Amino acid sequence: MIENIRKYTGLMAVVFILLAIGFLFTMNDTGGSQSASIGGAPTVLQAYGKSLDQQAYDRMGSRTLQLASAAGLNTYINYLMIPRVRDLQQFNQYQANYYNVSRSSLTANEIDRFVANRIIVQKAFADMGLYASEEEVSEEIKSLPGFAPAGEFNASAYSNFIQNGIGNLGMTEKDLREVVRESICLRKFASIIGGDLPETVSAMRSQFEAQMQTVTFSRVSFELADFIKKESPAEQDIKSYWESHQDAYQSNETRRINYVLIDVPTRPEAPQSELAEDATDEQKAAKEASDKAANAAKAEQLASDVKALKREMNELSQTFYDRIDEKKPLEFEKVIAEHGKTIVKTALFSEQQLPAELSQYNNLRGSVNQSSSLANAIFELSQSDDPYDLISDPLPVGANGWIIFTLEETVEPTLLSYEDAKEAARTDFVAENARTQLKEAAQEAHKQITQSISDSQTFDTLAKQQGYTPIQIGPYSIISTPPVGEPSYRELHQTAASLNPGDISEVVDELTRSYFIQLTSRELETSEENDTRIQAAVDQSADAMIPSVFINWINHQYTEADVKGRSGEQ
Repeated sequence: MIENIRKYTGLMAVVFILLAIGFLFTMNDTGGSQSASIGGAPTVLQAYGKSLDQQAYDRMGSRTLQLASAAGLNTYINYLMIPRVRDLQQFNQYQANYYNVSRSSLTANEIDRFVANRIIVQKAFADMGLYASEEEVSEEIKSLPGFAPAGEFNASAYSNFIQNGIGNLGMTEKDLREVVRESICLRKFASIIGGDLPETVSAMRSQFEAQMQTVTFSRVSFELADFIKKESPAEQDIKSYWESHQDAYQSNETRRINYVLIDVPTRPEAPQSELAEDATDEQKAAKEASDKAANAAKAEQLASDVKALKREMNELSQTFYDRIDEKKPLEFEKVIAEHGKTIVKTALFSEQQLPAELSQYNNLRGSVNQSSSLANAIFELSQSDDPYDLISDPLPVGANGWIIFTLEETVEPTLLSYEDAKEAARTDFVAENARTQLKEAAQEAHKQITQSISDSQTFDTLAKQQGYTPIQIGPYSIISTPPVGEPSYRELHQTAASLNPGDISEVVDELTRSYFIQLTSRELETSEENDTRIQAAVDQSADAMIPSVFINWINHQYTEADVKGRSGEQ
């Protein structure tokens, strides 16, 4: 199978790898799967038909996370917890531990995902015959940050952890070795499905060599702002434009929600004693010790409040899951009141203008929510006749808070009248006309210069004769200092790198300008330093492919595994 994987390259190789491996894994039996949890206990999570009760779930989830984190198995944790390539690459790059960074706000779904991903990769290892020997496990343990903080194995630290620390987790040294073995196999597996694509690596080398070229060129550019200034449309022209584009001018969709927001309680600051100007060293030391103790107590209280808050939100969330299972009506306000909380009811608002009391909570907490916001969550919720479909998951907001909301009303956008849309229509009409004039002017200048250029009439001379100001840019490369004031210097370099000296590019149209260039020179300095740089860049990019392919594979397998967790089907 591995030989078949390697005969494809580039993006097609990745696609075929995912399909081939996914097909293989879904063909095989899960190996030890069971339809009911051990001892008939209630099922907490199910994947590939394998059911885990609460005890097995805790061992595979939170206890393993704590064990792996203490040992320093950061990459292992990150690969199994982070569902997005960009986040995985970032955490691995900075050698950060997703569990340590996020554990104060981990959701039930995140723990479900970790446990399910463990089941998925364990099945894959068994299917492919991947295994780490006892010797490999022992050598790996000796290199782990948790037991080799200074790069050298500390036998005392390891012995202390085995004798004291691991027991608090209900785990044994055998459990540690199995997790380390799983980590080794995971690394091997990711390398197999994501690495060694020779033609792709060769293409990367060509790309980096092109980027490292030093280019020098002249550019003639036309700015959109200059053409906008020339526009002075008549009222009738604006109205005609609005009439033919009415669908583009609509009011914003508005929604109304009911929500409950819980946050860490605000506690009064402890009074701080002031030191007299003539305080003795003993008094200063006592003040420092007192402040340190007060800060430690404050941090401990905050940690306790955050833990209690998360437990409270989990209990509230679980109440709604239980009501679904028991087929009870939602009764959102009643349930919230039974938990001692108060519902807040908003007026209608748009996605662009949250109510004042919610605007400070718009940014969601946690790396998985980096590209989203509370406003997104509210306006992405689909309409439904089932009230349970209109209730949100618990969303982490602020420093430590949580919010749950229900969608109560939606008012769809309506077409704006001409008077209400006139200013926007004028702006769009002017911009559209100006952009047309801009492109036509750039094309005409390009035509005149390319048809007239000769040995006696250079690019710069012709440009100046026609009233344009050619700008000299370079020499520069992507890895050197970019030209000052050039926001699209990468695109400029790419255009120049595709030309031969003396060639004139086609017109390049950007959002706010159009331009064309004549290449003066481009060259790649051959040196050992440059070769080293290129090879390092190729190696780094090849390594970056591994998490990308792995994430795509495991997301596909997650669907195939038919995972069901505490909140129902995932």
